[in-house]
Amino acid sequence: MKDEILSAKLNTLIGLFNVNVALADEVPDFVKGLSAKDQAALREEYLDHLENDRLNEEAFNLATSCTARSREMAQIFFEKVFKYAFEEGEEPEVTQYWNR
Repeated sequence: MKDEILSAKLNTLIGLFNVNVALADEVPDFVKGLSAKDQAALREEYLDHLENDRLNEEAFNLATSCTARSREMAQIFFEKVFKYAFEEGEEPEVTQYWNR
């Protein structure tokens, strides 16, 4: 993750899940507020990071300010965030994926 740079839009999207700000319910509005071109670019960037295993435990920690229960749980979390942001999926609860 240190070598990979996320765009400001992707950082904002996943950063809405930070437990210190708790703004995850604003993800759909954030995405819908982008132009169609920016939505497509953000979706493509997000998929690229998912497919290349760059949204991992470190990314989970940076996005949520929490430690993921495992690498697999971090990946599942980011897959669910993708579905929530782009496919009208359910809002994922950070607490289901963190190590407490």
